[in-house]
Amino acid sequence: MSDRGSAPHPVGDSPEDADVRAVIEAELELLRPATATDRARIEQLLAPDFREVGASGRLWDRTAMVEAMVAGPSARSVRASDIEGRRVGADLVLVTCVSISGHRRAHRTSLWRRYGRRWRIVHHQGTFIPEREHDPG
Repeated sequence: MSDRGSAPHPVGDSPEDADVRAVIEAELELLRPATATDRARIEQLLAPDFREVGASGRLWDRTAMVEAMVAGPSARSVRASDIEGRRVGADLVLVTCVSISGHRRAHRTSLWRRYGRRWRIVHHQGTFIPEREHDPG
């Protein structure tokens, strides 16, 4: 897939497909500058037991992530490509994508759990994609 503005992937009209679409939209919402400055919305999207393994290897809990997001640059430009979602349990959806911010790219994986009628992210991991030194082709 191209940017976060495009349809994430073909899905049908089943309840499972609707759940996957909702989770992908929530994942993309976390990349938007407007969400990054909205503490209340971030707290709604991150589960109480949220954990992240950042691309740098740093471990984050929910409190640290919320603080970092609201304190960070609000005009950051992050796009997502190759976004896919799939159900991995009755109330679990796994989302994968490549994030692009300037010249930095990272593989991202997020696990979302349903809490009642709301989906919240419980785990996220990012891994930087090394820049190629030279293209052999």
